[in-house]
Amino acid sequence: MKVLNESPFRARVLAVDRREQRHAVLIAKATYDLGADGTLSLAAEQMPLVADVLETPFGTFHCELFFKKQGVDLCVLGSVRRATPVERARVQLSVGARRWALSVCGDRRWLRGADGRLVPSKPEPFVELALGYAQAFGGSQTFDDGRELTFADNPRGRGYYFDEEQAEGRAVANVEDAAQPPVSEWRAEHAVAGWGPYPSYWGLRGRANVLIDEASAEVRKVLPGLFNHAHPQLVLEQLLPGEAIQLEGLHAQPIAFRVPRPPATADVRIGDRTTSIEAPIDGVFLWADVRKVVVTQRARFPYRVRAEEPRSLTVRANVSRES
Repeated sequence: MKVLNESPFRARVLAVDRREQRHAVLIAKATYDLGADGTLSLAAEQMPLVADVLETPFGTFHCELFFKKQGVDLCVLGSVRRATPVERARVQLSVGARRWALSVCGDRRWLRGADGRLVPSKPEPFVELALGYAQAFGGSQTFDDGRELTFADNPRGRGYYFDEEQAEGRAVANVEDAAQPPVSEWRAEHAVAGWGPYPSYWGLRGRANVLIDEASAEVRKVLPGLFNHAHPQLVLEQLLPGEAIQLEGLHAQPIAFRVPRPPATADVRIGDRTTSIEAPIDGVFLWADVRKVVVTQRARFPYRVRAEEPRSLTVRANVSRES
């Protein structure tokens, strides 16, 4: 199929043959500049689609080129920033009446208390700290014989130890889910806290979306949720155009904006017939430190392949640069 991209956005079409039909998906990605007053304007430089893996200080994007995922991803990629040093901060994200919060501490270590037990030390002051999974609970430790023990839900984190001797003097997680009790025991496992992109090959996503046959140990089914990018807590059923998103406590001033209408429209021409296809938003990604908002869409459609029949897909912008 010929793709005519008349929009400024990044766009790609994937197709696969199933029986007598070809099933295709259009993936479109729009990048906005976020104004101080919450207005969104199309960015001069549009972020590319991720064809393989994109590592960031806040989490990892796996490939964006797939057919379907579950619901809508909401990600926040950013750092807590303060004008003067602080030991702790609280960051809150809200979408309408829904709210999530993270507790952020400066660096701490497991030290011996008066009773001989390991307790978290007093947080060191900080002025900037990334909300990344490297700062959340998790990690990977190595035994003396070279064997490695990894916390599958977050192999890059900190605070996961297999004995008290190893934990003593070592780091405690900086970023915690504010809805959960704070870290107090070195041996306790904690939920992975974060709002950045969470890859498909880590535990939380894999266990929920790859179904294994217990008898044969073979993969029985892969669910669409494997391809989501958001932390599982931030995979939402929907995000409607006009819905308010607000982030408080990350920077000096709150960050707020409204979900835009779907930025791209698409028409499919098969033979002499042209049809508009729905391309709903399936991802909103706030790059807070650089004040960018990225929106992804997917439009799925089937068609039959007939010899010498013209086939094309035209992508157009549903928004101007000045809007």
